[in-house]
Amino acid sequence: MLSIVVFYVSPIPFEFPFAVAFMATGLCFLILPAAILYTTKAARYAMALFNMASYYPLALFVIVVSKLSVG
Repeated sequence: MLSIVVFYVSPIPFEFPFAVAFMATGLCFLILPAAILYTTKAARYAMALFNMASYYPLALFVIVVSKLSVG
């Protein structure tokens, strides 16, 4: 995912556990809801995807802040 590339080229070094956290966040907030929407084509899953994708930047922000607080 693009978030992994962005965080690897950032001036702050992110270790492997944080890369795993980025991938897990993308999987939970974007990929899985999109896969469910693709297979079911139900309108309620479109709204669920929108809601989950809205929390994706916040989740990445929490990961970055936790990295900065750990050092």
